[in-house]
Amino acid sequence: VDKRARLTRWFGTETKEEVAEQTGDFIFFDAIPEQRPNLIADIMTPHMGKWYSDGAEGNPNDAKAVPADWHEPVPVAFLAVKQAQFIFSIAPRKAQVDESEKKLQDAQLEAVFEALKLALEWLGAGAKTGAGYGYMTQEGDFAGEMNAVLDRENMTEQQLEIAALNNSFQQNKTNNIKEAVGGRLYTQLNTLIKKAEDDDTEPVWSDQDKKDLQKLGTELLKFVGANNKKIKEVLDGLPQED
Repeated sequence: VDKRARLTRWFGTETKEEVAEQTGDFIFFDAIPEQRPNLIADIMTPHMGKWYSDGAEGNPNDAKAVPADWHEPVPVAFLAVKQAQFIFSIAPRKAQVDESEKKLQDAQLEAVFEALKLALEWLGAGAKTGAGYGYMTQEGDFAGEMNAVLDRENMTEQQLEIAALNNSFQQNKTNNIKEAVGGRLYTQLNTLIKKAEDDDTEPVWSDQDKKDLQKLGTELLKFVGANNKKIKEVLDGLPQED
């Protein structure tokens, strides 16, 4: 795709100087700090203010306008943000699209975020980029974390309980913590198994929830090294993935 056409499609114009005759395909929201930022006092000491402001257009016979070592530094104090994390949000302007257009839209949105990521890494944003300010790198998968939050909001009670048990189990696996039989995870699994096998439990467990619990429970017992025949029999009696 031609770069100019891409700029027009994303932003509505090719350059900032142009008057937009159309809207871009994406909405760029203000970047906001994830947490309250910490402000620090910094200082810069420009030596050649006239040269910086006037450059080659200055009077060469004016000693103050010539870049040289005889100039006195002028301390300038200013506030800076230290180790702040910002959230950058971009959204498609068209919310209702068909499936084929949605795929193209998603691909373009991914390209926009990638362009933003590279721009912040290599060009920076805001003032004093020449002094090293305004450069940012992506840390973690914020979009993935937000999607996980949205997924949890749409989960049933059973799915939340299974997810909580799985999270604790994965943390133990990562840290190689093997609880004894009767430990917290073992007890939590046993409680969920009793709920799953009780048809009178409200809300009712779906077959998919039982399959998820059966798979997780089998892995957990194997990791713990438990040999509880009753729990194994109940797990084997639950629906299983094909």
